[in-house]
Amino acid sequence: MSRRAARRSVRRGPSPLLARVAVVVALVVAVTGSGAGAGWALWTTSNSQKVDVVLGKTDVALTGAEPKSVTFTDRGVPTVTSLRVTNFGTVPSTWTITSSIPSTSTDLSRSLAAAVDVKMWTKGAAECGTTAPADALTGTWAAPPTPTGALASGATADVCVRTAPTADAPAGARVNPLFHVRMATTGTWAATREIRDFYQLTPTSWPMTVAQATCSANDPYQAQLTFAPDPAAAGGTYAPYVGDRRVGTKTTSGDYPHFMFTHDDLPEDPYGNDPIRVDVRPMTGEVPGPLVATGTVRPTRDAEGLRGIQC
Repeated sequence: MSRRAARRSVRRGPSPLLARVAVVVALVVAVTGSGAGAGWALWTTSNSQKVDVVLGKTDVALTGAEPKSVTFTDRGVPTVTSLRVTNFGTVPSTWTITSSIPSTSTDLSRSLAAAVDVKMWTKGAAECGTTAPADALTGTWAAPPTPTGALASGATADVCVRTAPTADAPAGARVNPLFHVRMATTGTWAATREIRDFYQLTPTSWPMTVAQATCSANDPYQAQLTFAPDPAAAGGTYAPYVGDRRVGTKTTSGDYPHFMFTHDDLPEDPYGNDPIRVDVRPMTGEVPGPLVATGTVRPTRDAEGLRGIQC
């Protein structure tokens, strides 16, 4: 066989051009995907977006409750202190004051906590006084009120705290109300502070014995409370109170010590339909003195729904 025939009989390989095309096709398939599934591709793009970032903090201060130790002078005689909440944060926030007594409180301390009448309200232009406004929050240290509000950054709020031992308050007792404030904004962004060194005490003995007024009813719509007058206030006058609110304008003398009550004297708003405790106090002009007697009356309703006062 000739050399030319031998060269023709040798199988030729793929051309270099076809090889390069195959490589390109393989790369495209690798990048874009193939088969029945969705293909994917890589690309680049650019976009600009404005982002506002606000830097801020929440911080609060709780001051007041001065003096730190207060001894009540008598049952029914109120004391007043105040708490100041300051928003030291950089954003407007809401605040809440809660109160409690320590879990280690003695039984005597818990009895006093339940027998101290507590009223709280946010102070306006006037100073805190012993007369609470009609919208004051009420409770006891065992079930205290919870005032709330809102403050701008740097602003303050003053909360008046009026307390008075009731007829059930034990002598020789001490209660340690703990004040806790929480300043909060969106979500759980919050700050807290506490006052833990405020104490209220009762004297080892009360100055006078509080008598129990006797209730009697002559008809379905009115009840009468009769009490023994205070010998030290002979010839003086007395007035009935529910908490620190005088009931009507009636007074009575020690010569005939009694009060009559109807639904006009104790209307459903604001006295409700639960038993109502009425305190009797001697009066010096329009200023009430210490508690001398206490009694309880009960609102009722007849078959037609008319409200009455009974024992």
